[in-house]
Amino acid sequence: MPIQRLSLEPAAFLKSLEDAVATLYYPSETEKPFKVSHFTQEQVGERFSATDLQKLFYPDQAPDEPIDAEWALLERVDTNGYHNFFKHYADNITQFPHGEIVYWEPAFREQAAKWRVLRDLLLGNLIHQRWFKVNFSGSARKDIFVTGQLVQIDFNTDTNEITPLPIDWFVLATGAIES
Repeated sequence: MPIQRLSLEPAAFLKSLEDAVATLYYPSETEKPFKVSHFTQEQVGERFSATDLQKLFYPDQAPDEPIDAEWALLERVDTNGYHNFFKHYADNITQFPHGEIVYWEPAFREQAAKWRVLRDLLLGNLIHQRWFKVNFSGSARKDIFVTGQLVQIDFNTDTNEITPLPIDWFVLATGAIES
């Protein structure tokens, strides 16, 4: 039974993700870099939630005082999470719903190519992706997270059967100032 692995191993995916965000900064008044985190399925479970964010990224927050987190699915380009996170950053040309069209200059297009690499890495290797924004009372500071579960995909070349196995979780963390 010859098996072909169609997916990246966790260490290889982690390296690819770190490389993809190494020169990216999340656009806002602060231009914050990204931090990549890797968690086992045992640390998170079946779905990543605001409770997981609090446990893993805000351990000093009292459990009976939940963080103020918005979230949305980020599993496809037509989801709210995708639009909340990527906005127009991966575009060479942006067409807004009200009809305006923006043709981006070369420097923006260079960054857009990097955002497309990140997008393809996330959408091509992870399942159960979510976008989170953590709000802080009385502050313009927002912490932004993208979470997703790496899936191991094995292909049996004799039977053409694909066997997926959800494994580790990966998190991109950054932030923004929304004034």
